[in-house]
This record gives sequence, structure tokens and C-alpha cells, in this order.
Amino acid sequence: MRRPELRESSIRVRFLHQQEKTHRMSAEKIARQNRAYELQDPAPNVDPNIIDEIWDFYEPRLAAAVATFESGSWTADDWDLLVFHMAAQGVRHPDFLNQANRHMSGQGKSPSPDDLQMARVTTLSNLPNLLAKWRFLRVTRASEGWRFVVNDKGFAPVIEEDAQRGVFFSLSANVGVLGAVDAGSPTSQSVPAPTYSRELVPGSVELLNQAMWRTGAIRCAIGHPDDHERLMRLDATRQLLLPCLGAFRNRGLDGLFDW
Repeated sequence: MRRPELRESSIRVRFLHQQEKTHRMSAEKIARQNRAYELQDPAPNVDPNIIDEIWDFYEPRLAAAVATFESGSWTADDWDLLVFHMAAQGVRHPDFLNQANRHMSGQGKSPSPDDLQMARVTTLSNLPNLLAKWRFLRVTRASEGWRFVVNDKGFAPVIEEDAQRGVFFSLSANVGVLGAVDAGSPTSQSVPAPTYSRELVPGSVELLNQAMWRTGAIRCAIGHPDDHERLMRLDATRQLLLPCLGAFRNRGLDGLFDW
């Protein structure tokens, strides 16, 4: 079962449809939608809540896995759970249904609502094979004054000047995972755990937070209860620039993907 104290914790939220202010509210009220994954016309002997059961499989253990990742004491099992969580972020958002509909319609299909829901399961099963070709870096924030925020998708695409594509997954205010797309072994069969950890300078934390805000089809950005000013600084029209002295503390002029 889910840990109720986490769902009841206080957070600060800025909504795209109400950008002029932020709201302090409980986590359980964010992006809440009853029966969002329920099948409308399931086949015989198929539980209409089969997709919710997938989330129930890993969510109760997620906070503990993130805590080990923050402390640097994670195990292979913790990493496997985080990989499942990162893959799940790609299919849980309501925007996934729009993407699946466009894809299936482009193939000449007329998908039913249940077809679109079950596309979440198919895609989720395929995503680890794609992530196995990436490289990953554990990144931590620079200091107490520079926390990570997260959007309601849980990730943000990042492209550096050399055209290296990446995705940042914000796991907590303190730690995240930076993935370099197709930069790992093309023959890898499992998702490689981060070999390195880096501490981001404040400008890099700000860059990744700004990327969270401009990710397509999000509904809000979420931060620590004291993050009103940080959330209000998010600006989709602002040019994203890498800190001129490098992305990481004590790493010279290294860029976000120089590891």
C-alpha cells in the first residue's frame, strides 16, 4: 500500500493555466483523476483496473529507493525499481493517450479508449529496451538553496549545444537522473546503473528546472513548500544557457553530458 504520509505532505505548485501565482497544497491533490486508467470494456476475466495494479506494484517501494539514491547507498534492486519508475513516467501522463492516438491513427487504425489505455502497457514493456542503450548519471543539487522542481510528467527533455539529446528525471528536491539518449552500448540488454555521480552548480539546477517548465503538454510544476519564488522564475520564453564555467562543481568546463 502507498505511504499516506507522503501523499499528505505539503508542496508548492504552479499551474500553467494560472501562471501568475503558486499554491501550497497537499501532494494527494495534484494531478488527481479518478478512474484515469480504468478499462471501459475489458475482455472476459480481465480486471478493469489492471493498469492501476502496475503502479501499485512499485509505488509503495519508490520512496525508499529514492532515499538510497540520495544517500548514494543504492543497490541493484533499488536501481531496477527506479528504472521502472522512469519508464512509467513515459506512459502515465494523460498526454500519452493523445500521442498513442496519433500514432495508431497514423497506421490506419481506429483505436478504442481501451486500445489507448493498453498502449500504456505495451509501451511500458518496451521502454527498458530503449533505456538500455542510454548512459545515466546521478546528479545532486548544489546546495540547500537550489532545489530541483518537477513537472507532472516527471521528466524534461534536454538538448546540449553539440546536439546530444538527454532526459532529466527529477526524483526529489535533492537528487535526479540525467540520461544521455543512445549514448550507451547498442548491444546492452539491461539498463546500466550510473557509473558516476556529479554535483550540479546552481546554474545547472536552474537550467534543468526551466526545462521542466517547458516540457510539452505538462499541467504544472511542483516544488518544496518554500519554493514560491523558484517556481515563479520559471519562464518558457527564456533562453536556456549552460553555466559558462561548466555544469558541475569542481569539473572545469564539462557540459551536462561530459561524463
